[in-house]
Amino acid sequence: MRISPFVLVISACLLGFCANSSSSPSGKTDHTNTVEGLPYDRYFHSLAEAGEFSGSVLVALPDTVFEQSYRFKEGPQGMNVSSNFRYPIGEVAHLLIRAAYFKLADQGRITLNGSVKDYLPTLPQNETINYRMLLDHRAGLPEVLPKGQSISDLTFRSQPGIEEHYSQLGYEMLATVLSERMGTTVAEAIRILVLDPATMTRTGVLDLDTAPGSFAAGYTDASGTMEKVPLSEFPETIIPEYYSTITDLFYFAQWMPESAFLKGELKQPGVRPGYRTYFYSSLEFDETQVVLSNFGGTDLGEVVRGL
Repeated sequence: MRISPFVLVISACLLGFCANSSSSPSGKTDHTNTVEGLPYDRYFHSLAEAGEFSGSVLVALPDTVFEQSYRFKEGPQGMNVSSNFRYPIGEVAHLLIRAAYFKLADQGRITLNGSVKDYLPTLPQNETINYRMLLDHRAGLPEVLPKGQSISDLTFRSQPGIEEHYSQLGYEMLATVLSERMGTTVAEAIRILVLDPATMTRTGVLDLDTAPGSFAAGYTDASGTMEKVPLSEFPETIIPEYYSTITDLFYFAQWMPESAFLKGELKQPGVRPGYRTYFYSSLEFDETQVVLSNFGGTDLGEVVRGL
């Protein structure tokens, strides 16, 4: 079996630095048993010192081997963060919708390869398009619904099932169908199917008028000075705006492999004004990476490549 270079690095570090990990009575990894002094700490500390990263990080393989938060050395007082802080997760919420569909499929309440025609009757080629195509961004849909177009006269980017094209529109359709199939709101459906069974107690729908407690305020330096970004600048979307913590997203990664329909890996970045988010989970190597940043200037791609 091929061994990931990431595994080799962690194994070496664990031999030198950590004791055996423990588990909670529920069977979940005790996320409080963290390891300090690993290369990750030096890496993220240097980014914070350079004014390139502020936020919280968790890396697990599969136990929590690293969990830490960082703020700019000269950053404003309101930029303080902690590992239990809630952050907006942006498009990472798509994974919650994905998980909800896997759960319905596991329960035999939906067929992922089934046509969407009964729930999306005005969508062209709806007899050809199935739920798996929408979930995998392979339905040929545009990223968003173009101005002046309706669903019924939609222009496809490619034939359904042939190519992968990221589509926010596709996930908005999935959210709408999920609500109809469950007979409730999207948020309530996700709570029932995902948040409660995954024990994600610090994850929920973000009220853009009133932030929850222990919330990481977002900042930007786009004007040349560090400024707090009001939540009112978030885009409007059919999909609820979610917040979460690095620990809750770790719990989510642990819970997801229970689905018979999940294979390979899950990877999703998220972008919101003043925030950058990244979630990665590999089943092959039992590896999870969660990066939650409250600085809009963070180069998420560069940060993740450094991991």
